[in-house]
Amino acid sequence: MNIQTPASGKAQSRADFHERLRQIGADRYHDKHPFHARLHGGECTPDEVRAWVINRWQYQSRIPMKDAAFMSRVVDPDLRRAWRSRIEDHDGGVEEGGGIRRWLKLAEAVGLDPDYVASGVGVMAGTRFAVDAYVRFVRDMPLLDAIASSLTEMFAPKIHAQRIEGLLKHYDFADDSSLSYFQTRLKEAPKDVEFGLNYVLDHADTLEKQDAAAAALTFKTDVLWAQLDALWYGYVEGNIPRRMASGRGYGQSRRGRVMAAPAQESLGDDCVPFLPRGVRLHDDKLRGIRVLLAPERAIQLDMIGDAILSELDRKRSLGEIIDHLATTYAAPRDQIAQDVREFLGGLVERRMVFVEDPS
Repeated sequence: MNIQTPASGKAQSRADFHERLRQIGADRYHDKHPFHARLHGGECTPDEVRAWVINRWQYQSRIPMKDAAFMSRVVDPDLRRAWRSRIEDHDGGVEEGGGIRRWLKLAEAVGLDPDYVASGVGVMAGTRFAVDAYVRFVRDMPLLDAIASSLTEMFAPKIHAQRIEGLLKHYDFADDSSLSYFQTRLKEAPKDVEFGLNYVLDHADTLEKQDAAAAALTFKTDVLWAQLDALWYGYVEGNIPRRMASGRGYGQSRRGRVMAAPAQESLGDDCVPFLPRGVRLHDDKLRGIRVLLAPERAIQLDMIGDAILSELDRKRSLGEIIDHLATTYAAPRDQIAQDVREFLGGLVERRMVFVEDPS
């Protein structure tokens, strides 16, 4: 039953308002998103799982930051003391523990470099915008609204239990270590829910405040849903990886059809290779290396690979690039062509380079 705002303009009773908040979760929580059904049912590809881990990191890593922003505005020391454990739960101690460290264990288990995940470079723009909007909301809105937005934790135990069961059943990487984040949250979340819910029920004592709190919780469900929308349209419905692997073209461009070439023999002189959205060259100054970064992986480049990829400007054809490299390095064109096609063909198969056919 959908609990509506009373027509009288009077505040709802505590019980009715509580039910109103719960109904928001029943109607809008992201446990109903098709990506979660796909994930928990064992239907996600390895790349989709990795993309979920990478993008969810943006949210996990920002939780203690939004809580710190919230606490910086709290004058009441009792409220700060009650809220402080949320930061400790996620950040952990100096040397160990904490939800974000446990999330990186999951990242390693699914085959990702934890340092790459923690860098955030593979996070999709839609995910980043949604999470940043949540941090700003908690930082800038009234304290009641900020606390109300955290009440999605009321609905989290169910999805954590479903996730643990589904991942253990369907994926080889799942075990007690890799799923420790979710198992720990089943123990930590109830105390956060109890405090936050009681605070909202106690302080939302007018219809105006109740409406604001309900709107804040609705906003938070949108934040969670938007993150999964980014994954769904980027990896499932848009499904660049799947279309690349199957050999089907991906859409149209101004220059012509974007090809999903499975091997180097499809890389003719007239095609135009390019780095797709989300893939880029990165200068790792700490290690003194060049890296090709993508949402699913990172590849360390040697001088030859770096030289080839640096030529991909989505303007010149492969033949023009080969001619330029042969001239620059004073090498036989046939040898340069073979090296370039072998290198780019491997990246096409790994979905880190796309090819346009101008025909």
